[in-house]
Amino acid sequence: MLRDTGLINGGLMRLGLIDEPLTLLYTEGAIALGLIYTYVPFMVLPIYAALERLDRRLIEAARDLYSNRWVALRHVVIPLAMPGIIAGSILVFIPALGAFIAPDLLGGGKNLMLGSLVQLQFSSARNWPFGSALAMVIMAMVLLCLFFYARSAKKTVGDSALTQKNDIRWLPGFNWVTLCFFLFLYLPLIILVVFSFNASRSATVWSGFSLEWYVKAFANDDIQRATKNSLIIAVFSTTFATTMATMAALALSRNRAVKRKNLFGGVLILPLMVPEIVTAVATLTFFSAIGLSLGLGNIIIAHSVFCIPFAYLPIRARLDGMDESLEAAARDLYSNKWATLRLITLPLLMPGIVSGAMLAFIISLDDFIITLMVAEAGSTTLPIYIYSLVRVGITPEVNAISTVLLGVSVLIVTVSYLVGKKK
Repeated sequence: MLRDTGLINGGLMRLGLIDEPLTLLYTEGAIALGLIYTYVPFMVLPIYAALERLDRRLIEAARDLYSNRWVALRHVVIPLAMPGIIAGSILVFIPALGAFIAPDLLGGGKNLMLGSLVQLQFSSARNWPFGSALAMVIMAMVLLCLFFYARSAKKTVGDSALTQKNDIRWLPGFNWVTLCFFLFLYLPLIILVVFSFNASRSATVWSGFSLEWYVKAFANDDIQRATKNSLIIAVFSTTFATTMATMAALALSRNRAVKRKNLFGGVLILPLMVPEIVTAVATLTFFSAIGLSLGLGNIIIAHSVFCIPFAYLPIRARLDGMDESLEAAARDLYSNKWATLRLITLPLLMPGIVSGAMLAFIISLDDFIITLMVAEAGSTTLPIYIYSLVRVGITPEVNAISTVLLGVSVLIVTVSYLVGKKK
C-alpha cells in the first residue's frame, strides 16, 4: 500500500492530486503507521472496558446542568476513563519498545529502534554483551512503566462504575470514530486477501481472479517444510504449555497450602508484559550458556515457556467461575482428591483448557521473534519463511500464504472464544 506503485500513490495519481509518487515507504512515518496499526487494538480494548462500565447517569447529570456533549466528554467521560487510557498506553508502549519487524520492513533498515538494535547485536554484529545490556535497558523501562501503572491504578472509577453493560454509542462522534477504526484495522487485511486471488503477478494491480498462487504455494517444497515445522512446534508447545498452565491454575485456585497466591499469579503472567525481544534474548543466552542444541527442540522449549501465561489466563478464569460446592459434594460422598479432580474438576474445566490450548497453539504457530532468535539451521517455520520472502518483495505467493495463515488464526480464535463461553 505504501510503496511507489502501491494503492495509495496509485489512487492519488489517478485522482490527479499528485504528479509523481510520494515517498511513503522506508520512512519514519511508515514505521509509525505500522506500529500504530499493530498495537491500536491494545489501546482500544482497555479504553472500551473502562467506557463500558461508566454510569450514564453522570453524563445525564452533566447534560441537566446545561453541559453540551463535548464538555461532558472532556470533564466527565475522559477523567473517568483515565484508568483505561493509562492501561492502554502502557500495553502499547511496552511491546513497542521491543519492536523490530516494523522498523525492518517499513523502515528499510535505515531507521533503527531499540528492538532492532538488540536483534542486530545478536545476529550480524555478534556483540552479545552490548545486546544484553540493551535488553536490560528495555526491561528497566518496562518495570518503570509497571510501577507507574500500579500507582495510577489506585485511582479507580469506584462508585461511578455499574455492573450492567451500557451502550456507549451515545458518546460524541462514536459512530464515525468506530467506522474509521475498523477501516484502518481491516482494510489492509481485506486488500491482502483480495490480491491473493489476483491473476497477475503484480501485488497491487488487479487483473482478474485466479487460484494460481495458492496452487504454487501449496506445491512449494520450502513452504511445505516450513509448515510442517510450524505444526510440529505448535502441537508439542501447546501440549506442554497447557499441561503446565492447568497445574499452575489448579495449584493457585484450589490448593489452600499455597501462600501468596497473588504474588505467584502475578509472576506467572509477568512475561506477558515483557517485550518479546527481551524474552527471546534471554532464552537464546540461556540456551547458549548450557550448550543446548536440539534443532526443533530448542524452539519447542522456548515456545512452551512463552505460551504458558496465554494458556493460564482462560484456564484460571474458568476455575474462578466454577461452583466449588460441586467438588465439596464429591468429597462429602467419600471421593478422594484424585477422583474429584478426574470426575468433577477436569470435566467442568475442559472448556477453559481447550480455550487455553487453542490460544497457545495460535501464539506458537504465529510466533516470529523468539523463533528467529533461537532457531537453528533447518528449523525454518512459516512466519520466518514469509518474513524472508517479504524482505525481497511482496508477491502473490506471499499474499496467498499470509491469507491461509490469517484464516487459520481467525478460525482457531473463533473456536476458542465459542468454547470458552460454554457453560
